[in-house]
Amino acid sequence: MAPILLTSAVLGDLGVFWMGRRSRGRALAWLSRDARRRSALEWTTRRMQRYGVPSVIAMRFVPTGRGTGGLAAGISGFPVRKYLAGAGIAEAVFLSYTIGFGYLGGRALPDGIPPLLVGPALSLLMASAVVLAQQAIRRRANRPAS
Repeated sequence: MAPILLTSAVLGDLGVFWMGRRSRGRALAWLSRDARRRSALEWTTRRMQRYGVPSVIAMRFVPTGRGTGGLAAGISGFPVRKYLAGAGIAEAVFLSYTIGFGYLGGRALPDGIPPLLVGPALSLLMASAVVLAQQAIRRRANRPAS
């Protein structure tokens, strides 16, 4: 089962990469209308050029990074072989710990809790923690210097 999941995940990543590659001209025209989006693409492109495959791996673990990173890699002309290597490693790590946590969670789950509620509950908990952390960082950044 794991090889099928890994293959599917990498093919999904490759699909997003090729969408970026094929829509490069239109995407750049659209991004040029918004300085913030264009700046984000340039930042991501610089990281990929500087760090290569490790940046592709890291993108998988950033919220929305899998999609936006793949699109940015395609738009910026990142080499497909390097992208595939990074995507393969990232997805293998992601699937390994996801399957492992699922197995351990299933073994540890008491009989009274429906398993279908655990994933969404944990996702909401993690998303809430990230939002709270972002708000705290913004408040700290906007605090006047003393």
